[in-house]
Amino acid sequence: MAPPVVLASLLFRRAFSVSRFLRYNALSTLALGPALGAGSGWYLLNRIPEAQRVSGLADRAERVEADALQVRCDDFSKIGGVLGAVSAPRPSACSNSVARIKKGG
Repeated sequence: MAPPVVLASLLFRRAFSVSRFLRYNALSTLALGPALGAGSGWYLLNRIPEAQRVSGLADRAERVEADALQVRCDDFSKIGGVLGAVSAPRPSACSNSVARIKKGG
């Protein structure tokens, strides 16, 4: 939803710039994404009955405590997520600094 709105606002205000479009797209995603994700997660979690929710969380805690392989798998998924987030802007880093890429420009 955000990119078409941002694109329309950019086109009506001033000349189109890819850098400006990417910056506004990143900022709108950063502002709206966590809020929408938290709201939908809260809504979906509250739709599950209390007994089923508690048993599901207890089951997950039991599996993590009893199974070292589960802990290892979780650790690798966290490491992979961090590496993916850090290395994603790498192709354009030759012409831009890391700080500028992280700011969306």
